[in-house]
Amino acid sequence: MPAAQYEYDNFVAANAATANTAETVIATSRPVSSGYAGSSFGILFSGIFTAGASTTAVTFQIRRGSITGTSIYNSGALTITAAQLVSVTFPTVDNIVGEVAGQLWVLTAAQTAGTAPGGLTNGYSSITVPV
Repeated sequence: MPAAQYEYDNFVAANAATANTAETVIATSRPVSSGYAGSSFGILFSGIFTAGASTTAVTFQIRRGSITGTSIYNSGALTITAAQLVSVTFPTVDNIVGEVAGQLWVLTAAQTAGTAPGGLTNGYSSITVPV
């Protein structure tokens, strides 16, 4: 069992815009490596989300690697309406079977019925990993 843990933080103050209705990456973690097979990674994404025009709901996901990667967290459709400003925080754990080198996680958002982009500001990610 590893004796220590490290935390890898990433901050993005600028707005990361969504597409109108398509799933879009709005935050990315720092790359993380661990030489321990079967490691569990504590993952946290947060920020201030503003919904785009006509939006009725937003679904957030944390995915491994990229927008096409395995979804390890799905918020389901959250009622966030047009121009609403919401503080969002999504914690989860990812249990990866093997060793990893340069692993990334992304936070995505998909607006329902949006006719204009939404966006995440003051984006923050934190990955805690055993070393």
